[in-house]
Amino acid sequence: MPLSPSDRGLLELAIDKAIEQMRRFVRTMGGLTRELTIKDVAEYSYGFAQGYTLGIFIASHTPPLSKQDRAEAAGIIAKRGAEYREAIFKVG
Repeated sequence: MPLSPSDRGLLELAIDKAIEQMRRFVRTMGGLTRELTIKDVAEYSYGFAQGYTLGIFIASHTPPLSKQDRAEAAGIIAKRGAEYREAIFKVG
């Protein structure tokens, strides 16, 4: 069974908010590269933002999402990956 329209809407909102905050996040991480041993701030930011978005969505869901729903949520995030990258590279 696919994600409900309300769950999908919440996930899309979480993705939008993560992308919106990307500039500030990338700049913050750029200042912590030595402390966190980050070699590529853009790749770190990309992975972190996607993982954080998925993790928050899964953790905030009651009752727990099924494996199929988690996979669908991950797929939705992955399909919007270009938007995450565009926001990161606009920081430059």
